[in-house]
Amino acid sequence: EMLADLSGVKFIYIGETHTSFPMHRLQARIIQSLVERGCPVSVGVEMLPVTIQEKLTRWQLGILAEEEFLREARWYINWSYNFGYYRPIFKLIKDYHLPLYGLNVPREWITRLRMKGRDSLSEEQKKYIPPLDLTNKEHRLLIRTMFESSGFSHMMKGQSLDKAFERYYRAQVAWDMTMAYNAWQVLQKEEIRRQCSLAGRGLGGEAQTEAAR
Repeated sequence: EMLADLSGVKFIYIGETHTSFPMHRLQARIIQSLVERGCPVSVGVEMLPVTIQEKLTRWQLGILAEEEFLREARWYINWSYNFGYYRPIFKLIKDYHLPLYGLNVPREWITRLRMKGRDSLSEEQKKYIPPLDLTNKEHRLLIRTMFESSGFSHMMKGQSLDKAFERYYRAQVAWDMTMAYNAWQVLQKEEIRRQCSLAGRGLGGEAQTEAAR
């Protein structure tokens, strides 16, 4: 019934917990089912940055073996989770030659933005990160509540809680808005396809990692 409901939908977000094998198998199952129903599909992934698109296209076309892909895409630099969690999805992408897109930007860009703001980025880097909306009161309250929870270490928060939160919040908004922006860009390129975006959460979230850095 869900797949039937998706027949007319252009953008499909399939969430995950990064370390959950069942969730990744379900993601692969949804994508494969859409393909088998004759729905053209492209896949956008949180795990990799938009700046390595040429490597992603080479994987999609079957040019790269797995070891080559992991090395050239700098998987364990761009992403900290074992590739084994994602292997069924990436195998599916290669088997069906599905267009594959990175939705993120290099982590060092987010780190710089967190510490010094978006204006510290080069003009080239700003092309990939939209202007940030830091004014949503409900969203700020949600993220502040998470930030002040016991799940975040005192070392991460530092001496000034407010200052640490502003940096953390800036990184979180940049992380999320960048992926949304790049997913929208994919939709413009792949007008006839359904754009499946894969993103979710780890044990504490990616921006938490950036805040720690």
